[in-house]
Amino acid sequence: MRTGRRWGVTLCAAALSLAVCACEAELTAENYDRITTGMTRSEVEGILGPGTVYRDAGYQISGGGVLSGGTADRGDTTAYRWESPGKEVIITFKDDKVVEKTRSGF
Repeated sequence: MRTGRRWGVTLCAAALSLAVCACEAELTAENYDRITTGMTRSEVEGILGPGTVYRDAGYQISGGGVLSGGTADRGDTTAYRWESPGKEVIITFKDDKVVEKTRSGF
C-alpha cells in the first residue's frame, strides 16, 4: 500500500511541476503578439493563462499600498497582470475587450 502512495505523490509532484512550467512558457513575446485590441478576457486567458487583477475601475494600488487614479467615465475598465521571472504583461480591458497592452522584460 505504501508503494502505491509513493507513486501517487510522485505523479502529483510531476504534474504540478509540469503545470508550473507550462504557465511560465505561456508568457512569451510570440503569445504577447497574438493579443489584439478587441479580444475578450477569456480569449486572452486562453493564450496567457489566468491573470491577476492589477487595476480596477481606474484605480491603482502601488506596491506601497497607495490608492490613486479613478475616473467615473472609464466604464467597466480593469487591468490584469501576468508575470514570470523578469517578465511582466499588463493588459487593460474595457467592457471585457482589450483596449491596451504593455510588456516589460522581453
